[in-house]
Amino acid sequence: MEATNLADEFVRWHRLLFLGMTDAHTTSGMRYVVGLALLLALATPGAAVAQPEGVPSSVRVERLSDGPIIRPHMDRAMGSNIAGPSLIRVPDWIPNPLGRYYLYFADHRGTYIRLAYADALTGPWTMHEPGSLHLQHSHFVTEPPEPGRYVH
Repeated sequence: MEATNLADEFVRWHRLLFLGMTDAHTTSGMRYVVGLALLLALATPGAAVAQPEGVPSSVRVERLSDGPIIRPHMDRAMGSNIAGPSLIRVPDWIPNPLGRYYLYFADHRGTYIRLAYADALTGPWTMHEPGSLHLQHSHFVTEPPEPGRYVH
């Protein structure tokens, strides 16, 4: 499947980087770990990386530091469960941003979306301890429905 727009391209990258799948793997229903060489190269700071199959040649991957952006127990409430990290460059139209980059992530059993921020991709990264979206302030169902009531 050829990516036709930015959303399709994002899905392709997400599959490749986080799930280890290309479109060929997805259509066959099988999960293969692709880019073992990529992972090994990323273990070495500044290492050049071979272009994995299915990745546009205009994209370059380079490890920027020796450690992760966020680590377990970076703040008092964080714990060790870090799920679904999503990093964005903060849009220029956001007034008074905490930093140039935001990293959103969660805990599988957490009650809010966590946030780390930095002015450079290489850090230093700071935890925004209050978080960004608490479950009780969302529209998600947090209690089981009453018997006989359907919720979706």
